[in-house]
Amino acid sequence: MTRTFQILGILFLLISIQSCSGQSGKKQGEELKAKVDAVMDPYHKPTSKSGLYAEAKIDGEKWAADWMFVDPDPDRTVEVNAHRGDKEVIVFDFGKKTAKEKGTKTFSKITTAQMFDKNGNILMSTDGECQVTNVTDEWIEGNFHFTFKDDGSGTTHQVTDGFFRVAMPKKWKNG
Repeated sequence: MTRTFQILGILFLLISIQSCSGQSGKKQGEELKAKVDAVMDPYHKPTSKSGLYAEAKIDGEKWAADWMFVDPDPDRTVEVNAHRGDKEVIVFDFGKKTAKEKGTKTFSKITTAQMFDKNGNILMSTDGECQVTNVTDEWIEGNFHFTFKDDGSGTTHQVTDGFFRVAMPKKWKNG
């Protein structure tokens, strides 16, 4: 995942330098978005009940991801990056050891899960966990729950009854 972000960072820098040639801010933004979307599209995967999937209840209301961002070649961790529409996102990760042992990862202020709410606010987990419950050659499945806090307003959001399914990384299959 680090390699992907390094490549994206370099791409953003190059695009920013190239696009500072006197264009209007709106046009620059549109061009930058189009270029970033072109790079990100291969990682943008739709969800289905029998494939890549994530769902939960947020403050008691059912939530299901429309699509997930998938790193095709993670080294040590798999990131569950589940999106509903353009704004709502739940993100957390777990390591290879957790998957192999069907273990649990506990989240805290140091090892956080994140959520972007309907208004685009980023919320950090104050507590919670994900547990890997099933591992096959194709999929890693598990459940999760978190408490997210909006530091600005002080409100909390409960994410409960979470379920995820992500693809087994090829690197992990081969050792």
